[in-house]
This record gives sequence, structure tokens and C-alpha cells, in this order.
Amino acid sequence: MSLIVALLAVKAGQAGSRDQTKPLPPFVSFQRVNDRNLITVNNPEQITAVDLGDANQGNTVIYRDTIAPGKYRDWFEHTNRFGLTIGYGISIVNPGTTPVTVTYWNRGFTTGFNGGTPFSLMFGSYPANGTANVIQPGARFWLWRNDNSVTNTTFFSGVVDFDVAGGSVVVENIAYRSFSALTGTRSYQGYIQRIEPDGTHCARQYKGMADTATVQSQPMDFRIFENSVGPQLVRCSDYILATGGNYPVVARNYWFSNIGPGQNTQATTSDMVSWNMPGWGLINPVTQSDGEGKYPNLGNWAVCYIVRGSVTNLGTSSKTVTLNLQAPAGGGSPIAYRESDGVWRQLKINAGQNVAYYTFTVPGGQKVDFDGRYILGGPGAGSLKNTVVVN
Repeated sequence: MSLIVALLAVKAGQAGSRDQTKPLPPFVSFQRVNDRNLITVNNPEQITAVDLGDANQGNTVIYRDTIAPGKYRDWFEHTNRFGLTIGYGISIVNPGTTPVTVTYWNRGFTTGFNGGTPFSLMFGSYPANGTANVIQPGARFWLWRNDNSVTNTTFFSGVVDFDVAGGSVVVENIAYRSFSALTGTRSYQGYIQRIEPDGTHCARQYKGMADTATVQSQPMDFRIFENSVGPQLVRCSDYILATGGNYPVVARNYWFSNIGPGQNTQATTSDMVSWNMPGWGLINPVTQSDGEGKYPNLGNWAVCYIVRGSVTNLGTSSKTVTLNLQAPAGGGSPIAYRESDGVWRQLKINAGQNVAYYTFTVPGGQKVDFDGRYILGGPGAGSLKNTVVVN
């Protein structure tokens, strides 16, 4: 056994009697789950007159893409800077010559900064069966419409799940002042790269599609002892941007998610997804690929994280274990999360705050599996610090 491996084995599991063999801490790594394609729309974040679909305003759509049959999730987050109340909708157009079927599952919407709410609403009442809608050739179907729903200067976000069968369709995200003014045809505004009056560069905001809506950890199996307490050790291997390789494995009592290595050198990285932006190409968290030629400003917003594994209690006393998230000092992070009771809830993690989003008890001498889930909404800061804590 090498010296490094031996040291890790000694440190694993925190405190405990000297005669107990300590296994290596679990390795932190994520993989994609083949569930839904994820559309995210956050460019431009600030909606003004030129971004509206009304014929007498911008006469444009914020997002447009042709999508093949499959399963989809569409998430959006913006703020209204038009000056008056606006509406927002997602429509599906059948450009083909035969009918297609669009199945609606569920949705969630909120105004304000509690960006986890759309997901807790959608998952909190998810139906066993979706509602099928047959779209005739050339017809438009409004998957979702929220007329007069967002007052001026208000943030808003929403999410909807839907399936497409029978042929390709065109999906559009449209903001508008008056639904009746959505007449004729509208152009697609593309990747907006303007600089807003407050100095925000829209090139650091994106809209596109990822090939998954969910990432899950490889099973993280912990062993704890009678005197175990506090954050438990895990093994991490940081990504090397310069070479595309990884640094040697190190032991820490935390890992970072929802951030790329261009912003945080301790980023897990394997959790991050790339986005294909219509008319632009791939926004990749490990390449300088956005309109400013920088590593993208990505927080894996709207991506569902599954943190799974087990805890084996080798002591005699019951232990309470929590999965925790800490927001960075620079900003708050709204999340939806599924607790150990299976109920989806939402909360906003304030800047620098640490919260437990999944709690379970492990009796002495027993093994308990865990399956924690959370989603970062918007507006929100990524670079979430994860810990598994024995209390």
C-alpha cells in the first residue's frame, strides 16, 4: 500500500477506535441519466421591448429550435425590463405534413427570487399519465401561456415537461405584451450579446439544449463509527483545464457542484453538462466557448442532481446523517429538493448559508441507503459546497 493510500485509509470515517479498519472514502463522480433533453432559456436575462413577440414591438421569439421526437424539459428565467406588465409562453408548431402528438406532463412557475418553486410545484403534483394533444400539420399548440403575469422589474422563472411523438416540431419561447398582438411571423433573435444599461454582458447568458436533465453520483458508500462526527471524507480528483486531465486524488470533507473548473479549481466537473445553442454551437464548461471567448458562466441551472449511496454504522448508537449544501459568499442559491420523506420542497440558501436538504437516521450496526435530490433554480449562484455530515 502506498503512503498516500495508507494515509487516506487512516483518515477515512473521521474518529473511531484504533483497532477498526478504515476503508477509503467514497470517490465523487457524476454521470448523466438518459431521461429528458433539457432546454434552458436565460438569454437575454433582461427582457426589453426588442425582445417581445408583439408585431408592434420586437416581433421576435427569444428561443426557437427544431426538435426531434423525444422527451423534453423547458426551463426559463428572465427579468422584465420592458416598463409594463408582460406575458410569457411556450408554443409548439408542427412544420410537417402529418399529425404529431405532444404530451404535456406538468409545469411550475413563479415570480421573484425563489427559483426552486417551479420545480417543487411541478414535481409535487406530477401525474401518472400525461395529456396527449394531436397537432395537425401547420398548426400551433400553446404548451403554456401566462398572459399579463409579470410586472415590471420582476424576476420570473418556469419549467414544463413534455414529450414529442410522430415527427419533429418547432419549439418557441415567446415574451409578449399582448397575446392578441402575436400576429404574422416572427424572427428568431439568436444569441444576444448586447451589454445592458447596468453593465451586464448578455454573452454570459445562454439558451440551448443539453442531452440530459439529470446527473447522478456514482454510489457513495460511507462507513461510520461510534465517535464519527462532522463532515465525512470523500475523494476528489480536480480537472486540469490546460491538459484535459485530472490531478491526483485527494481527500476532502466536501466537494463542489454546479460550477465549472474555469470558475472554481476544485469543481467536480463530471457533473457539468454542455449546451447546444441554435445558430452558435456548443457551450462547453471546459472550453472558452461563449461570445466573450471565456469559460462559460454555467451553474447547471435546472439540472436535477441525484446524490446516492449508503451509510453503514459500525457503532452501537443511532446516528443522524444529513446531506448539506452551502451557497457561495457572493450570492444566494434557490433550490428545489426532495427530502427523505419523498416530498419536494423549495428554499433559498442565502449567501454563505449551509442547509441540510436530506436527513436520515442510521441505527447502530445497520446500513441505510440514501437518495438525495436537488435542483438549482434561478436567479442563483452556483459553486455549491456539498457535505455529508454525521450529527
